[in-house]
Amino acid sequence: ELAVAVPDSRRWFQVYIMKNRSDSLAVIKQAEDNGFEALVLTVDTAATGLRYRDNRNGLTVPPKIRINTVLAIARKPIWWLNLFTTGKLEFAAFRGWDKPLSQLAALIFDPSTTVEDIDWLRSVWKGPIIIKGIQNVEDAKAVAKLGVQGIILSNHGGRQFDRGQIPLEILPEVVKAVGNEVEVYIDGGIMSGLDALGAIALGAKAVFIGRAYLYGAMANGEAGVEQVIEIMRREFENGMALSGAANIAELRINGARIRN
Repeated sequence: ELAVAVPDSRRWFQVYIMKNRSDSLAVIKQAEDNGFEALVLTVDTAATGLRYRDNRNGLTVPPKIRINTVLAIARKPIWWLNLFTTGKLEFAAFRGWDKPLSQLAALIFDPSTTVEDIDWLRSVWKGPIIIKGIQNVEDAKAVAKLGVQGIILSNHGGRQFDRGQIPLEILPEVVKAVGNEVEVYIDGGIMSGLDALGAIALGAKAVFIGRAYLYGAMANGEAGVEQVIEIMRREFENGMALSGAANIAELRINGARIRN
C-alpha cells in the first residue's frame, strides 16, 4: 500500500530478525518486490522495555476505556468524537492483532540476534543495510566492519531502556570513530528543528523523527503532519541563519559551537 501511495519517495524498510528465518525471508522478499531500496535492521528490542509512563498512564494499543479516559473525553469532546467516528486506531502492519504489541514481539522476534545475523541478512539482501539502535562506539565499530551502509544512533525514543545512552551525546564520538566508513544517522528526542540542527552540526548525515509528526497526525491528521514539518523546517532555517551558516557544510564547521 505504501509503495503505491508514495511511488516517488525514498523507501527504506524496517525489519526485525524473526525466530523463524523463513518469515524474515518472506518479509524481505515483499520489500524487494515493492521497490524498497534499503533494509533498516532494528537491534535494540531484544526484550520489550518496561515502559513506566505507559504503565502509569494506562496506555495500551489498542486503547482501553478507563475512568481517567472518560474524564479526558469530558475535557476534549470534539477530539474524541473525531476519534470514535473515524477508522479504528491500529498499526497498519498489525491489523487483526488485539493484544499488546509486546506479546506479539515476544512471539515473533528473535531476542538472540547478534552481529553474526547481519552476515545472514547480507546473504539474502543485495541492497543497502542500515542498523538501527546503536548506542555505543564499540557496537558502531563492530557493525561498520561488516560492510553495512549506515547506522542509526537510537535509544528507541527513550522507551526501551530508561538508563540508556542519549544518542545526541555520543554522536560526535561515533562520527569520529566510524564516520569515514558508514553514514551516521540519529533519532530519539528530535522534537524541533533546532534538535535536528544540533544533530546535523555534530556530524549526523540525517535525522529521523517519529513522535513529533505523530502528535501532528493525532491532532489534525495529514494537515497536522504538514504543520509539524513546516514548523520544524522554519526552526531549522532560522537556526541556520542565527548560527551564521549558509549551508550544511558551514553548519558542520560551526558544530563545535552549537550546544547539544
